[in-house]
Amino acid sequence: KELLQQTFLYDETGENIIERTDFEYDRRTLIATYKFDTEGRSDARTRGVGTLMEESIFEGRRSKEKIQQTFVYGEDGVSIIERIDYEYEGRRLVATYNFDTEGMADARTRGVGTLMEESVFDGISGREKIQQTFYYDEDGITIIERTDYEYAGKRLIATYKYDTYGKE
Repeated sequence: KELLQQTFLYDETGENIIERTDFEYDRRTLIATYKFDTEGRSDARTRGVGTLMEESIFEGRRSKEKIQQTFVYGEDGVSIIERIDYEYEGRRLVATYNFDTEGMADARTRGVGTLMEESVFDGISGREKIQQTFYYDEDGITIIERTDYEYAGKRLIATYKYDTYGKE
């Protein structure tokens, strides 16, 4: 069975690779992905080359891997400015939490940072559907906006955005 090694995103001309994602495995089990900005680089196809934009960490047995965290890097490709933590009940995704981690030494630590966004999911494993997203004020405590998602069967048919700032 083949394992995906890289994906490439091309510019509007279709000639230049502007982003590349590298996939990392441990004995055929996906453990990480790394997304690089490769715009203007002649070596854009080379693994590990470019400015690191995102890193995602996976856990689980082969072909059942689940994303655990995503780290978003600043323009320097070194400092983590945002982290997404994924929460599961068994194998079912139930929530994601986006944290502002800019300037934090422990930016990789789950639950650390200023909470910016929380999304809640429902459904069976592998078929989870987003139900609501809550957006937080700079304090990471006050919900200032909410998005609700409406489905007809398996199909998303509408989203509703509400200003919740200052409302109970």
